[in-house]
Amino acid sequence: MAPRKPDNEGSDTITTLAMSNNAGSRKRQYKKVQRLDNGTVERRAQNQRDSPLLKMPPEIRNRIYDFALGGLTFRLQPNDDNEKVANETKSKNAIALLAVCRQLYAETAVLPTSLNVFSSHSPIAIHSWTNAMRPANRASVTNLKLSICIFKFKFFHNLVVRTYVMHRPDKGMFSNLPSLRHIQLCLIVSDLTKSTKKELHTELTCDQLLLVALLEANGKGVKITTEWVHLKLD
Repeated sequence: MAPRKPDNEGSDTITTLAMSNNAGSRKRQYKKVQRLDNGTVERRAQNQRDSPLLKMPPEIRNRIYDFALGGLTFRLQPNDDNEKVANETKSKNAIALLAVCRQLYAETAVLPTSLNVFSSHSPIAIHSWTNAMRPANRASVTNLKLSICIFKFKFFHNLVVRTYVMHRPDKGMFSNLPSLRHIQLCLIVSDLTKSTKKELHTELTCDQLLLVALLEANGKGVKITTEWVHLKLD
């Protein structure tokens, strides 16, 4: 009987095809990696030609970015131990613009932190939240809002006590924010001692001056604005 051809001819063919397919896929992957930088440049040029937004002058694009990404106040809420901080402001698609293409990301990556306000009643929460940011975003924070509650009440033997509900800001607490330009200080006051308006105004003015001095120690050029909110408890 004539010798039979090996039965693995078909498998050799399959192996050859698989190898050729693998080689082709490897070749394609190699081309993608090799052309990654050039491809990125070419797509960017094509985006500039085809995108109505990217064809606009930079000044117009910046105004659009301001409307799309700015105007928000992110409220930062710490837990009881100030160990974790959560952002309570939920805004759908707040930063979706950053994911459109590489050029838009390059132009808008730090705008959500530079155009918006970070607010909390705890200075420690703001410090912890901003410290957890990427350096570029942390360096672009410009506006903070700090709400501090001050309670005035009578203690034992009619001893009048004024206390802060949360921590006062420490000197230099926000010195990790080199671009900080504005701190809104909101003082929420509850007086349970029935003080006269003159007495209360004198005492709270001292509190205001102390807090402003502490905040101004965070660096030159930081503007402090103050507002009072009188909380009435029945």
